[in-house]
Amino acid sequence: MENESLGELATMFHHLFGKMFSFNVVATSQEIVARFIDALLAKWNGFLEILKHNGDLDT
Repeated sequence: MENESLGELATMFHHLFGKMFSFNVVATSQEIVARFIDALLAKWNGFLEILKHNGDLDT
């Protein structure tokens, strides 16, 4: 959502992945990071490019 803060997004993802775990759905760290990145607003693209350049995006 456009007005959602990064903290709210992280909380929602934490809740969703907790639900997935309770149903024995396993996701790798890389899958979790990729899904979180996909959900970010465009204003985070510059920061993501820095992380990609530094090789820190998967962590």
